[in-house]
Amino acid sequence: LALFEQMQSEGVRPNEVTFVSVLKACGNLGALECGRQVHAIIRRNGLETDVFVGSSLIDMYAQCGSVEDARQVFNEMHGQNVVFWNAMIAGYAQHGYVNEALILLEQMEEEGIKPNAITFLSILKARSSLASLEHGKWIHASIKRTEFGMNVFVGNTLIDMYAKCGSIEHAYQVFNQMPEHDIVSWNAMFSGYAQHGHDEEALNLFQQMQWESMKPDDVTFVSILKACANLSTLERGKQIHAHIIKSGFESDVFVGSAL
Repeated sequence: LALFEQMQSEGVRPNEVTFVSVLKACGNLGALECGRQVHAIIRRNGLETDVFVGSSLIDMYAQCGSVEDARQVFNEMHGQNVVFWNAMIAGYAQHGYVNEALILLEQMEEEGIKPNAITFLSILKARSSLASLEHGKWIHASIKRTEFGMNVFVGNTLIDMYAKCGSIEHAYQVFNQMPEHDIVSWNAMFSGYAQHGHDEEALNLFQQMQWESMKPDDVTFVSILKACANLSTLERGKQIHAHIIKSGFESDVFVGSAL
């Protein structure tokens, strides 16, 4: 921000890239008044309707806690670009305005703008915090109508959402239907099982993980050790301990305390 002031004092004209960077700095600092001043300069330079500058303005206002200003910028855009919509949906989701985010998603689809993976990830993360299963299912149905239904990041977030909404069966259904899993997929499922006391299922899934040659990490081992403790299964705990030693995680502080 200090460098931007120097730039202005030297009469160097900023461009789109400049404003995107400066708006990000304002957002990171929560500097709302500074952001408004930069917005005024953007207007004078005629760059407000640029897709990257416009979406950065929405992001900045949302980060600074002024969702109303973010929505005003969005309304002025009249843009058919998914980036604008994602920025506004993320802003709503970030501050817990989940119903507004869902209404905007519905409006987006009505106007023929296709949501992408980022759209759904933003809403699903907010949805997890609200723990509303029916709304979660509605979002899942929307995802199924797109090509992102099998996206690993979307799948992982769906697993987390269903687990937090209390439907471990739906979480496993998503997991089972995913064409590929990464370590986050497995850990999301382990966490869901642990959260709802499905310890035997967690141990069975860990066995499946080994069959599929997926390497566990520290998060995996902490969840599995908790399941062993809950079931008071010492022998299985010892087997996991041997696996931990072989994997080189015994010195990890979280794994060590879980042991």
